[in-house]
Amino acid sequence: MQKRLDPFQRIEELFDKNDLIFRYNRKLQAFSLIEAEYLLSTPHEHTDVYIFLDKKGEAGNFFCRSFFPKEEKDYTKGQAVYTLLKKEKINTNTGTLQIQYDRLSPKSKS
Repeated sequence: MQKRLDPFQRIEELFDKNDLIFRYNRKLQAFSLIEAEYLLSTPHEHTDVYIFLDKKGEAGNFFCRSFFPKEEKDYTKGQAVYTLLKKEKINTNTGTLQIQYDRLSPKSKS
């Protein structure tokens, strides 16, 4: 159990460096009981960490349904991969917005 909890201490870091997003289709993982809309796969130490996200209500908010390091089973196999176009991080204490990744805005010429 400790092996599953250790990466959780760095969950903010894992979200910050994540850029591999899958639309999760549970039917492709017959062995799994996890119900989620999205699967994030993030490298951490010597393996990947899976973060399963599900929608909460109609407001566009999501919550972590499940979280654990990759072991023998590859939950990404056969899942549809999304291309990350833009990622923003909002500090809920200060309201500041940090753009972590942006492929939508034109690059400025130096």
